[in-house]
Amino acid sequence: MSQHRLKRVEREIRRFVGEFISRDLKDPRVKGVSVTKVEVSRDLRWAWIYVSIYGVPDPTEVMNGLDSAKNFIRKELGKELRLRIIPEIVFKEDKSIGYSFYIDEILSRVAKKNGEKDSKGNKG
Repeated sequence: MSQHRLKRVEREIRRFVGEFISRDLKDPRVKGVSVTKVEVSRDLRWAWIYVSIYGVPDPTEVMNGLDSAKNFIRKELGKELRLRIIPEIVFKEDKSIGYSFYIDEILSRVAKKNGEKDSKGNKG
């Protein structure tokens, strides 16, 4: 399969799943979820959907909620995309946003210690 088509399928899955989770999924465990990235295998049999979880004390509960809804999401995805093969969905937590906040906090502390301005423009 061409790289261009794979990227297009990834974009469509990301768009659909992101909207579906926020609009149609009724599971109370699945809150504060944003789809950040989708990777699809070359044969379209697998889709790894990376989600960012924020404002939730226990991300494990959110991941369990997504796991229990993945077959329902896959069925709805099949109706939307009309592909011959609908990929199996694997949800993965994307920790990059949380990590970037952590790095920003460290840099702010170092800037304050050195009397410099931090990333928000505050002088330390």
